[in-house]
Amino acid sequence: MVFRTPSRRCFAPPSRQAEQAGKLDHVLERLADYVESRQPDARKIMLATFYPAILTVVAISVVILLMTYVVPKVVNVFDSIHAELPPLTRGLIAFSGFLRDYGIYLAIAIVLGVIAFSRAVCARMISGARWIRACSSCR
Repeated sequence: MVFRTPSRRCFAPPSRQAEQAGKLDHVLERLADYVESRQPDARKIMLATFYPAILTVVAISVVILLMTYVVPKVVNVFDSIHAELPPLTRGLIAFSGFLRDYGIYLAIAIVLGVIAFSRAVCARMISGARWIRACSSCR
Protein backbone atom coordinates (compact mmCIF):
# COMPACT_ATOMS: atom_id res chain seq x y z
CA MET A 1 0.00 0.00 0.00
CA VAL A 2 1.34 3.41 -0.98
CA PHE A 3 0.99 6.26 1.48
CA ARG A 4 1.21 9.89 0.56
CA THR A 5 3.94 11.88 2.21
CA PRO A 6 2.50 13.59 5.28
CA SER A 7 2.95 17.29 5.81
CA ARG A 8 6.02 18.39 7.72
CA ARG A 9 3.89 20.89 9.58
CA CYS A 10 1.93 18.03 11.15
CA PHE A 11 4.75 15.75 12.16
CA ALA A 12 7.86 17.88 12.69
CA PRO A 13 6.85 19.57 15.98
CA PRO A 14 5.74 16.38 17.75
CA SER A 15 8.86 14.60 16.50
CA ARG A 16 11.14 17.34 17.85
CA GLN A 17 9.41 17.35 21.20
CA ALA A 18 9.49 13.56 21.41
CA GLU A 19 13.17 13.52 20.56
CA GLN A 20 13.88 16.00 23.35
CA ALA A 21 11.81 13.93 25.78
CA GLY A 22 13.47 10.67 24.71
CA LYS A 23 10.21 9.08 23.48
CA LEU A 24 10.76 9.33 19.74
CA ASP A 25 10.00 5.65 19.08
CA HIS A 26 6.57 5.86 20.78
CA VAL A 27 5.60 9.08 19.04
CA LEU A 28 6.70 7.84 15.62
CA GLU A 29 4.71 4.66 16.14
CA ARG A 30 1.61 6.67 17.02
CA LEU A 31 2.12 8.95 14.02
CA ALA A 32 2.45 5.90 11.77
CA ASP A 33 -0.77 4.45 13.23
CA TYR A 34 -2.48 7.78 12.58
CA VAL A 35 -1.38 7.83 8.93
CA GLU A 36 -2.49 4.21 8.45
CA SER A 37 -5.88 4.90 10.06
CA ARG A 38 -6.46 7.84 7.70
CA GLN A 39 -5.78 5.75 4.57
CA PRO A 40 -9.23 4.04 4.44
CA ASP A 41 -10.91 7.43 4.84
CA ALA A 42 -8.90 8.85 1.95
CA ARG A 43 -9.86 5.87 -0.20
CA LYS A 44 -13.56 6.31 0.67
CA ILE A 45 -13.39 9.99 -0.24
CA MET A 46 -11.72 9.14 -3.55
CA LEU A 47 -14.42 6.59 -4.37
CA ALA A 48 -17.15 9.00 -3.27
CA THR A 49 -15.91 11.58 -5.78
CA PHE A 50 -15.32 9.03 -8.53
CA TYR A 51 -18.99 7.98 -8.79
CA PRO A 52 -20.40 11.50 -9.37
CA ALA A 53 -17.63 12.16 -11.89
CA ILE A 54 -18.62 9.08 -13.88
CA LEU A 55 -22.29 10.08 -13.72
CA THR A 56 -21.42 13.56 -14.94
CA VAL A 57 -19.46 12.21 -17.90
CA VAL A 58 -22.28 9.83 -18.82
CA ALA A 59 -24.92 12.58 -18.51
CA ILE A 60 -22.93 14.99 -20.68
CA SER A 61 -22.35 12.24 -23.24
CA VAL A 62 -26.09 11.47 -23.40
CA VAL A 63 -26.95 15.16 -23.87
CA ILE A 64 -24.35 15.51 -26.63
CA LEU A 65 -25.70 12.39 -28.32
CA LEU A 66 -29.26 13.72 -28.14
CA MET A 67 -28.26 17.16 -29.39
CA THR A 68 -26.23 15.89 -32.33
CA TYR A 69 -28.30 12.92 -33.54
CA VAL A 70 -31.86 13.00 -32.16
CA VAL A 71 -32.70 16.72 -32.37
CA PRO A 72 -31.77 16.99 -36.08
CA LYS A 73 -34.15 14.13 -36.88
CA VAL A 74 -36.96 15.83 -34.93
CA VAL A 75 -36.22 19.10 -36.75
CA ASN A 76 -37.01 17.36 -40.03
CA VAL A 77 -40.46 16.49 -38.69
CA PHE A 78 -41.11 20.12 -37.70
CA ASP A 79 -39.87 21.33 -41.07
CA SER A 80 -42.19 18.97 -42.94
CA ILE A 81 -45.30 20.28 -41.17
CA HIS A 82 -44.15 23.92 -41.28
CA ALA A 83 -44.93 24.46 -37.60
CA GLU A 84 -44.15 27.73 -35.81
CA LEU A 85 -41.78 26.84 -32.97
CA PRO A 86 -41.40 28.67 -29.65
CA PRO A 87 -38.17 30.68 -29.14
CA LEU A 88 -36.77 28.17 -26.64
CA THR A 89 -37.17 25.33 -29.11
CA ARG A 90 -35.57 27.39 -31.88
CA GLY A 91 -32.67 28.11 -29.52
CA LEU A 92 -32.30 24.41 -28.76
CA ILE A 93 -32.25 23.62 -32.47
CA ALA A 94 -29.65 26.34 -33.06
CA PHE A 95 -27.49 24.94 -30.25
CA SER A 96 -27.84 21.48 -31.76
CA GLY A 97 -26.64 22.82 -35.11
CA PHE A 98 -23.72 24.54 -33.40
CA LEU A 99 -22.71 21.28 -31.70
CA ARG A 100 -22.94 19.39 -34.99
CA ASP A 101 -20.86 21.97 -36.84
CA TYR A 102 -18.35 23.06 -34.19
CA GLY A 103 -18.59 20.41 -31.46
CA ILE A 104 -15.19 18.88 -32.18
CA TYR A 105 -13.53 22.30 -31.90
CA LEU A 106 -15.38 22.96 -28.66
CA ALA A 107 -14.25 19.59 -27.25
CA ILE A 108 -10.63 20.28 -28.23
CA ALA A 109 -10.79 23.73 -26.64
CA ILE A 110 -12.20 22.29 -23.40
CA VAL A 111 -9.53 19.56 -23.23
CA LEU A 112 -6.75 22.07 -23.90
CA GLY A 113 -8.21 24.41 -21.28
CA VAL A 114 -8.30 21.66 -18.66
CA ILE A 115 -4.72 20.64 -19.49
CA ALA A 116 -3.50 24.24 -19.33
CA PHE A 117 -5.30 24.84 -16.02
CA SER A 118 -3.96 21.66 -14.42
CA ARG A 119 -0.40 22.45 -15.59
CA ALA A 120 -0.68 25.96 -14.20
CA VAL A 121 -1.85 24.65 -10.85
CA CYS A 122 0.87 21.99 -10.72
CA ALA A 123 3.56 24.42 -11.83
CA ARG A 124 2.79 26.75 -8.98
CA MET A 125 2.46 23.86 -6.53
CA ILE A 126 -0.83 25.29 -5.30
CA SER A 127 -2.86 22.71 -3.46
CA GLY A 128 -5.69 22.45 -0.97
CA ALA A 129 -6.31 25.56 1.08
CA ARG A 130 -3.55 27.49 -0.72
CA TRP A 131 -5.39 26.93 -4.00
CA ILE A 132 -8.66 28.19 -2.51
CA ARG A 133 -6.90 31.25 -1.09
CA ALA A 134 -5.18 31.89 -4.42
CA CYS A 135 -8.49 31.70 -6.30
CA SER A 136 -10.34 33.90 -3.82
CA SER A 137 -7.58 36.54 -3.89
CA CYS A 138 -7.90 36.83 -7.68
CA ARG A 139 -11.37 38.38 -7.42
